[in-house]
Amino acid sequence: MELVQGNKSVSEYADRFKHLLRFNTMAVDEEWQCRKFENGLRSDIKLLVKGLRIREFLALVEMARDLEKTKRESERQQSQPARSGGSSGSRGGLSTRKTPYTRPSLSSGSRGSSSQPSVQSGPARPSGTVRCFGCGGPHYRNNCPLANGARKCFKCEKEGHIAVECTSTAGSGP
Repeated sequence: MELVQGNKSVSEYADRFKHLLRFNTMAVDEEWQCRKFENGLRSDIKLLVKGLRIREFLALVEMARDLEKTKRESERQQSQPARSGGSSGSRGGLSTRKTPYTRPSLSSGSRGSSSQPSVQSGPARPSGTVRCFGCGGPHYRNNCPLANGARKCFKCEKEGHIAVECTSTAGSGP
């Protein structure tokens, strides 16, 4: 009833668990066995296994073994470079990690000048080349009046229809 893994491997713990389960006088189902087995696991493995909610004992034991093996391999890989004394290609044992993406500088050939940078801050403003995917108007999709339920024609500027449906000849130039 109070068996815990301690410093045993998952396989040793599972064997001992099954052995002691034979002496249990209560009628228990497989879900109870799984919960009891999970609760006795070491906290590092329990943390990984518990969220999976496996309720088949053999599957639970197999998953715990796999996680233990993966964790052991990961720890072995992390400790190897420290023991090798910098044989991973870095000088003097120092790590030469690359930094994540860095933003390019704002200067466009006019260094030291007092001109304003070409990058705008704040929300982007629609220009002549901007087209809405929803209605084809000169704005971004998130600013589209169709999204709010209003329909406005960009040919005649009247509400109630869109440019594709427009019958007016006012904006139909060459």
